[in-house]
Amino acid sequence: MAVTLFELDGSRWMRTDFPLIQRWYEEVEIRERLRKAGFEEPQSFDGNEPMFEGSVHEGRMFFVGRKRDARQPPYRVRKTLT
Repeated sequence: MAVTLFELDGSRWMRTDFPLIQRWYEEVEIRERLRKAGFEEPQSFDGNEPMFEGSVHEGRMFFVGRKRDARQPPYRVRKTLT
């Protein structure tokens, strides 16, 4: 898909043309790849629900996560025996 973008720069409109290539992934695959890259508990947001005022991205999903410190081992839950 080719995209044409116009941005106002002072009193002039600037035109930018670029190709846009998108690929669909299963949500579970994205979550797994984020975890393998060091992101803990990634959260997903449906693009149909505004994340901030005026933003709707129909048919898309966004992920937010916190990357653990590379010097720390992966987080593990320890069970305590009583």
